[in-house]
Amino acid sequence: MSNKNSFMLTSVGEFSNLKAKPGFKKSKSFLCFYKNSFESNQVTKIGISINSKLCNAVSRNKIRRWIKSAYRDSEDNLQHKGLDVLFVLSKKCQIDRLSFIKVKKEFNFILSNI
Repeated sequence: MSNKNSFMLTSVGEFSNLKAKPGFKKSKSFLCFYKNSFESNQVTKIGISINSKLCNAVSRNKIRRWIKSAYRDSEDNLQHKGLDVLFVLSKKCQIDRLSFIKVKKEFNFILSNI
């Protein structure tokens, strides 16, 4: 990929595309909304949303880094699916029990079922 964060959903148009009748998957820690890509380049992009009331900024950023790393590890499998995927941290998630291995396992579980 040419840009460091070219796999991230960043624009308002990309997020608003997900609001109109998205697909939905759920795991223990995440809610996942997905839809065919807003752009025509067939690159899977991800967005991450973590409510600030769930945990402090350090924990939110750590979880974001874990999700981005899980994406990079499985990027070859997702490259040509052409999806926009939004991961939302569940309110019922126990953040103190979350680990990189658990995040990666749930990430792969959700994306294998899309």
